[in-house]
Amino acid sequence: MQSNNEYNMSKYMKIAYISNVRIPTEKAHGIQIMKMCQAFAQNRAELDLIIPKRINKIKKDPFNFYSIEKDFNIKRIFSLDLLWIPFGKALFFWIHTILFTKIVFIYCILKKYDIYYTRDFLVVLFFMLRKKNIYYEVHSIPNKLLFLHKLAWKKSRGVIVISNGLKIAIENYGIDKEKILLARDAVDVIQFQIKQTQKKCREKLNIPQDQKIALYAGHLYNWKGVDLLAQASKNLEAINVYLVGGAKEDIIKFKKIYTNKNLHIIGWQPYETIAAWLQVADILVLPSSGKTKIGSVYTSPLKLFEYLAAKKPLVISSVPALQEVLGKDPNVYTFCADDKNSLIKNLKEAMKEKKIPITSQKIEQFSWQTRAKNILTWIG
Repeated sequence: MQSNNEYNMSKYMKIAYISNVRIPTEKAHGIQIMKMCQAFAQNRAELDLIIPKRINKIKKDPFNFYSIEKDFNIKRIFSLDLLWIPFGKALFFWIHTILFTKIVFIYCILKKYDIYYTRDFLVVLFFMLRKKNIYYEVHSIPNKLLFLHKLAWKKSRGVIVISNGLKIAIENYGIDKEKILLARDAVDVIQFQIKQTQKKCREKLNIPQDQKIALYAGHLYNWKGVDLLAQASKNLEAINVYLVGGAKEDIIKFKKIYTNKNLHIIGWQPYETIAAWLQVADILVLPSSGKTKIGSVYTSPLKLFEYLAAKKPLVISSVPALQEVLGKDPNVYTFCADDKNSLIKNLKEAMKEKKIPITSQKIEQFSWQTRAKNILTWIG
């Protein structure tokens, strides 16, 4: 690994990115994986994304779904997909996962790649039997750390983490810090700096022009802190709060609990429309909860970087995972995590003052291309 050298742009590197996921997917990991594959390819890597054949209700071509060029190949490997059955999901998941990993392992033995890259610890454990050049990208640590996770960190050639909190945690488990690279998540800057005005985007999405809008885009998981924003909306009659995204079951739950008229639960929207949704807002909100490590320490939310690219006033919680990206940006409105009154106060101030984060002017440093280049430079 050449941490201090520039990556040789004339050098080709053949990469197998192995991921046991459904692609396309409505979940954020699909964006991250596809964008990183494209960015690796744009940094002169020849890349195959190797994924399982899965039953998928989303029929759109993955490259069109994520609005990216076909700069890499997608290889779909057979695996027994029983996850559509409404019972026994945990058992069927492990059957599917182990079978897919075994078949991919055999497939890759027959192929020649320079680098094997994955977000799946089981892939690392299989590949360590025959391959030395396996790199493991870590996005979280389970509450009950399995011995196998620690073994995967130890046996991988290198560990890539998305937050400083993750880096420190893995170091504390005895992994050499020289083996760990901090590479926070990123954004497609051009995609989120659209030319359409707020007025045009509101017309397109049938949003009233006279509304004052605070918007959150993303899933509705507890650790995302969105419940707090929904609760706060009851005390913000002059501000309309929009929640864009979420799984079907979470949307149903939110609509049952929160019925105030200034809260608009929009639900999941196609990825290509998200930039327009951000543009309709006066304020963008990231209310991450500090009650869990995944929300407060480990995460590196894609939405944070998309918000910055949109160049809107930003209201965020005080959790370390967000603060480590923004530093002491004086134009960011920061409320005390999980404190409804603090959130309400900051939303009102942001709506009145409308300061744009200074960090938004430096958004290019958070591009997928920059992230991929940094990783390839480190790998050498």
